[in-house]
Amino acid sequence: MDASRVRAAATRAAALLALAAATLAAGCSHGQPDRLVGESCATNDDCRDMCATGADFPGGFCTTTCFDDGDCPGGTVCADVQGGICLFPCDGEATDYCSDLIDVDYRCRDRNTPDGRVILVCMGN
Repeated sequence: MDASRVRAAATRAAALLALAAATLAAGCSHGQPDRLVGESCATNDDCRDMCATGADFPGGFCTTTCFDDGDCPGGTVCADVQGGICLFPCDGEATDYCSDLIDVDYRCRDRNTPDGRVILVCMGN
């Protein structure tokens, strides 16, 4: 094989490897708080969509409405809370995950999805 073919094959292999790594990283991503989902808020004006408040969301919680997980940004899931909102999923075994991610007053709680499945999400105490 001549040098130009070797370089072309190496370039294609590198591009495929980069694409595979990006796909894998996207599939394993965990959401981070931002103005769409997770930042604290006092009013809807503090968020890109809405501010969930009350005992379930101490300090307020920016979120967006949903009917299923497909309506939620990456790293979040749709929970049947306040008519359907996007929240961070959690693992009941990782006891500090929610408090570290959002605020000390958040814990991993079980809630239903709009279609009735039970999921674990980060919510207030």
